[in-house]
Amino acid sequence: LTGRLLMDHGRAAATETSVSFHPVWGVPKIPGSALKGVTRAEMYAGEMSGSKLVDLFGDEKATGRVVFYDALPVEGKFTLALDVLTPHHGDYYEKKKPKPPTDWDSPMPFTFVTVVETTFELWLGARSAVQADVEALAKAANALGQALEASGVGGKTAAGYGRFKVTTG
Repeated sequence: LTGRLLMDHGRAAATETSVSFHPVWGVPKIPGSALKGVTRAEMYAGEMSGSKLVDLFGDEKATGRVVFYDALPVEGKFTLALDVLTPHHGDYYEKKKPKPPTDWDSPMPFTFVTVVETTFELWLGARSAVQADVEALAKAANALGQALEASGVGGKTAAGYGRFKVTTG
């Protein structure tokens, strides 16, 4: 992780945090579905055709060739930090105030939890040992690495959150 990670921000949860935690181990997690989504988006942006995407990722009728597992911190070590967001025109955006925003609106800062300085372990698997599945796994792993470095995963990626430096080993 090269900056901050915000995963499942805004999702209703008993803990009311802005980070997904593994229900058994209590460590931050990146859901496999989120990794699959950014990989699919990266491959789609790379001009992969619809039928090839369905073959690789599956659809309602069939499973895909690659399995995406939840990413967890290496050795269970992670660091959390508070971040702050200060909307200046909250009443306007929440439609409590029908008039346009003004200079004298009051900012309302609020804090939320992010993951920082944490190395995640990512696992992908081929659905079988068939050559086509193994080749699909290599393509997906490459696309996932590119997506995590360029686009990121999770919330606020446009602001630089969720970016990674990918290493293999």
